[in-house]
Amino acid sequence: MSELIIRNLLPHEAETAAALIGRSFCNNPLFVRIFGMDNPVHRQDALTQFYRRMLNIYLNRDRVFGAFREGTLCGTGVLIYPGNCKPTPREKLQILQSLISGNPARTTMGALQWLRYWVRHDPPESHWHIGPVNVEPGLQSKGVGALLLTEICRAIDDAGGLAFVEADTPESVRFYARFGFSVTATVIVHQVPTWFLSRRINPQGR
Repeated sequence: MSELIIRNLLPHEAETAAALIGRSFCNNPLFVRIFGMDNPVHRQDALTQFYRRMLNIYLNRDRVFGAFREGTLCGTGVLIYPGNCKPTPREKLQILQSLISGNPARTTMGALQWLRYWVRHDPPESHWHIGPVNVEPGLQSKGVGALLLTEICRAIDDAGGLAFVEADTPESVRFYARFGFSVTATVIVHQVPTWFLSRRINPQGR
């Protein structure tokens, strides 16, 4: 198997990355509840549209990693810098627009409720926010996600501090636990469990 290359995602690659996220998250239980279980094509399109907007926000202020094999994007990971978790009023409007377009009102309200739940559980202290971390469905469990998260954790090792991530499947909880993350809270969102995990990363050499 050819070598994986991890590098910063470039702005013109956001469209490809959003489509990849749509494919990889399409069958997650939480998104099935929010965007509907009857039409996976619409669900994937809605997720792609939402994450297209989110990636443009992240690329302007944070860091987005891409995993490439032979020039093809096969995974992404977002690292949100301390202080950037809560969107600005302009960003909130952009997010709302991405959810309204093509979705019934019930779906938009469900998605906004999901986001409010997650924002409400952000740690009050300054922290690094990780996610989404996602991998092309056909390449999951082959080390791509592990390499992405290794690079994300390495990027914040020098600074140290608290790292925080949400997970909406038991498999994701086990994945983050391999990197030292511990569950700090569990809530039910739209009848689906969501886990919140954190890890305090010590600066290198201390």
